[in-house]
Amino acid sequence: MGILIFLILFFISHFGGAFGHSGFDARLNSIVSPYVFSLGGWEVRNLPTELEPPFLLRADINDVSPVIDYFAVIKEAGGLEQSLQAAKAGNSSDAGAIQAELNRDLARESSLEGTVETIIEKQIRQVLTEEGVYNPLVDVKVAFPPVRFKLSKPPDLLVVSPRDRIEYLKGIMLRPDLSDGQINNIESRVDGLNVSSLVVGIGGLGATVPTFVADDESLQDAINTAAHEWTHQYLAFRPLGFRYVLDLVGIDRNPDIVSLNETLADMIGREIGSLVYEKYYAASVPAIGGQRSGENPGPVQPVFDFNAEMREISKTVDQYLSQGEVSEAEKYMSERRDFLESKGYYIRKLNQAYFAFYESYTDSPTSIDPIGAQMRQLRGESPSIKAFLDKASSLTSREELKKAAGP
Repeated sequence: MGILIFLILFFISHFGGAFGHSGFDARLNSIVSPYVFSLGGWEVRNLPTELEPPFLLRADINDVSPVIDYFAVIKEAGGLEQSLQAAKAGNSSDAGAIQAELNRDLARESSLEGTVETIIEKQIRQVLTEEGVYNPLVDVKVAFPPVRFKLSKPPDLLVVSPRDRIEYLKGIMLRPDLSDGQINNIESRVDGLNVSSLVVGIGGLGATVPTFVADDESLQDAINTAAHEWTHQYLAFRPLGFRYVLDLVGIDRNPDIVSLNETLADMIGREIGSLVYEKYYAASVPAIGGQRSGENPGPVQPVFDFNAEMREISKTVDQYLSQGEVSEAEKYMSERRDFLESKGYYIRKLNQAYFAFYESYTDSPTSIDPIGAQMRQLRGESPSIKAFLDKASSLTSREELKKAAGP
């Protein structure tokens, strides 16, 4: 079964977009082709791990110490990398000692990686089993697709949107090692095709076997992402996910299908992830320190509501674009980007492509798309995760979701 899903996802990954041969596609490909991430090469290096039967993967599902150790090392290594950059910039004599400590952390991280992946994979599968979620194909208790992921830096994603509306027009995987200068150059040249573009980092990728999960996330985020990307693979065998496949390969472009899939995968990923965390880690991971009981918090400071601000920006941009005022919309987004930075929220580039990417996750608190609220309503009316997944994965349009969610 692993081979079956590999063949499907290989086709998606390597031939996606092959059905578009417009002049725009040719010009876009000429810009990005030197920087495209080689999914084929990555699969060759990592697919052998998928071929190992899950029961041969040795790891105690209840031994969370390697997992906790791994994510503690990741956090420490991130701090050391920042210290090293500062030491090098200041020509500090401490750089050598910091580098040696960082090397020890990276070696420890590498030695734990495989064990951590296997433990979390088994934990997610156990929770799926407890929730009655087995496979999308037949009503028997056979687990499929396998929960398999690789902790690694995912490729970056070049998002392309038209300038005159917010729409996820294209997404192209780029190498994750590109410099800021290369990224800015790619965006500038793509924007020259009279579109809006943005290179974004992603937390995971489901169109590979095993899937990608970013190796610099927190423990909770990594579990959520692993469950999210597994959900995409599950959905590929259901009506909703199959329509997403058709969108990815360019046969039937449909922005609503993208939003429906990403929203459902995000909700399932977070719910399964939370159950895994609560079952295996909540009692073992130290709580984040907060205000001590009885401590005087001092004067209450006004809180800037980032989510509300982003929703307002999105609405205003939509208004500008619906009236054909593209330049005004772009000027407004640039001004609001600077305003957000003054409030401590740095967004490298706020444009149509930014909203096209992030608004596909309509369950986000910044989204104004009703798909998110309708999906949440459908979940609230469903007695279980399995019932919700079965119902939502059978939908193939925004209209069907609205009807299923009720008034």
